[in-house]
Amino acid sequence: MDRYITGEPDYRGGKTPHWRAIYDQKGRIMVAICHNMDLGDAWEVSDEPKYPEKWASLAYRVAMNYFIYDLTH
Repeated sequence: MDRYITGEPDYRGGKTPHWRAIYDQKGRIMVAICHNMDLGDAWEVSDEPKYPEKWASLAYRVAMNYFIYDLTH
């Protein structure tokens, strides 16, 4: 947990973060999958004073994109 609070990256062997999706028959995204990234951790500890605001706000912008896409498609 300390590495999230201090903002130190955790490379876990140098794995590259990437996105995957499951689509319906019309090509719309039904499930968005993110691998090797810490969006959930950013949402969980974003209220910690030492957590970098840059990454917390990015995580929330991604979440808002999910919600808007969900409501409009």
